[in-house]
Parts: sequence; C-alpha cells; structure tokens
Amino acid sequence: MKAKSEMTRPPLDKAAEKTHIDAPGVREQADQALDIGVTLMLQGKFVEAIAVFDEINRRFGKDDTPGVRKQVASALGNKGLILKQQGKSMEAIAVFDETDRRFGKDDTPGVCVPVASALFNKGWTLEEQGKFVEAIAVYDKVVRRFGKDDTPGVGERVARALVNKSMALGCLLGFVEAIAVYDEIDRRFGQDDTPGVREQVARALVYKRMTLREEGASVEAIAVFDETDRRFGQDDTPGVRVWVANALGNKGGALWRQGQSVEEIAIYDELDRRFGQDDTPGVREAVAMALVCKGWILGEQGKSVEAIAVHDEIDRRFGQDDTTPSVREWVARVLGIKSEFL
Repeated sequence: MKAKSEMTRPPLDKAAEKTHIDAPGVREQADQALDIGVTLMLQGKFVEAIAVFDEINRRFGKDDTPGVRKQVASALGNKGLILKQQGKSMEAIAVFDETDRRFGKDDTPGVCVPVASALFNKGWTLEEQGKFVEAIAVYDKVVRRFGKDDTPGVGERVARALVNKSMALGCLLGFVEAIAVYDEIDRRFGQDDTPGVREQVARALVYKRMTLREEGASVEAIAVFDETDRRFGQDDTPGVRVWVANALGNKGGALWRQGQSVEEIAIYDELDRRFGQDDTPGVREAVAMALVCKGWILGEQGKSVEAIAVHDEIDRRFGQDDTTPSVREWVARVLGIKSEFL
C-alpha cells in the first residue's frame, strides 16, 4: 500500500468555505488565509491554492507573531506538497528546503510540526525518485531533530518517517534491515495512544508482515498479522481500521502461499463481515480485494457458479464507486475474470 505525503492543515475543525480574508487581527487573517488555501488544495484547485499560499508568505512572511509564523511555515509546506503532486519534484524539494531554512531553528510553539512535515515530504519525494540513500538521510534527520519532541503532531511525523525509512532500506539493502526499523517503530511508539501514531504503528506491523511473507516466512507473517488484529482490531480510528483490514487481507495471502485455501476464504469472509459496511476508501479497497481473491480461489477450485456469484456481488456493491480508483480497477478486473466462466 502506497505511503501518503504529509499535508499540513490548519488548526481548525473544518476548512472554511470563504474565498476572501475578512478577519480582524493579523493572526486571524493568517489563519483564515491558510484555511482558504487548504480548501482550494483539497478541491484540486492547485493553481489557486498556490496563489493563496504565496500571498500568505508575501503578507505575513516577516511577521514575528508566533501563531502567524506557524501558518507561514504551513503555507510553504503545502505549496511544496502541491508541486510534488504536480510532478515538479525539484521545485517541491526547493520549497521544503526553504521551509526548513527559514523555520527549522524556530522554537515558536507549533512551528516544528510544519517543518517536520516538510522534511518528511522531501524524503518521500526523494524516495519516489529512487534516491533511497538521500531519502534515508532526510528521514534520519527528522528522527534526530524531532524524535524527542512531545509537541502534539510531531510524534506522528517521526513515526511516519521511520516507516518510510524502513521501506527505503528494504529497497536498498534488504528485508533484514527493514524489519529492524519496523521493530524500532513498535518499540518507540507501540504504547502511544495518539490516533495518528497508532496508525503508523499498525502500518509498520502490516509492512513487517508483508516483508516476512515475501521472504517466504509465511508462518511468522501470519503471527504478526494476528498480532496487528489483536492490538488494533477494536480501534475505531479510520486510519487504523485501514491497516487492520489490510492485515486480514494479507493474512489471507499468506495462507494461500501455504495452500490453505479453506482458511484463506474464511479470512476473506471475516474481513467482509467486519469491514464490509465501512466507507473509508482504504478499507473499501481491502474488502474489494478480498472478495476478488475469494472469487479467484473458488474459480481455481472449479466452483464456477460460486465464483460468478462473488463476482456479481463485487459488481453490485462496488461497481458504482466513483471515488476510489483502486476499487474501480478491481471491479474491472472482476468483470474480465467473470467473462472467462461464461
């Protein structure tokens, strides 16, 4: 499952619908402006969003008010993220570096959050380019500078950096080094109750199990999938539920590698039973994938009627999904497989 870039959002409950700044004070104006920029960003209006972020930097960039400095740093980081999403990697990295240069030594409360996010996104940009050594160096920088910072939101960035570091190490050196970092994440953050941090720990455990499975250690992988479910299965946080659902789906894959198709189908049924009504995109993807695998296994067993029934159910439940590209991809794949049985 692909890692996500880190967006710095304003400290508000919801993005505002306003498109102009009319707040009375400087701090309130900066808050409102960032809110407008993030709203445009979430709507995919990247040109307009960048214009707002540039305006924040122009109007408030030299303001020493603590809350304003945080918003300026957030605006820069979000501009960099948009550039990254547009494929302008070098420009994005330059903005992330500017964020760190201007605010990296700022001890104003809260400023460390957008700085840590900017550095994480720089590492992730480098990782996407296959520059694993440089990416790992940036992730290490995040851990070194912010690893002991107890500012709310920073721990999640550190945990995210470690997860991505482990992925980069796996590509660069191999699974042993990657698993060592996954274990470090669990050791450092396993008892943290912060929702964002718990999501990263669950993510690390799933990736550890996937790594073990790919290396042929299916028994060990299944044990770790079970541990993920045991520790996080009752967590209602959407991000955590995504990784629990993925853990169950990957457990099914590990059982398939061991030739335990009956147990595999039982896991897919359990995943559907527990998460089938969840509208979270990542969870829907895991459920759709599980049903596809179930239908494929039934087809391999010569149970064409049952396989077609599963495929029809996938089409019925997910065929009209217009929000999750990966789910649409699974539905299209199912329709192709179903035609082989007709």
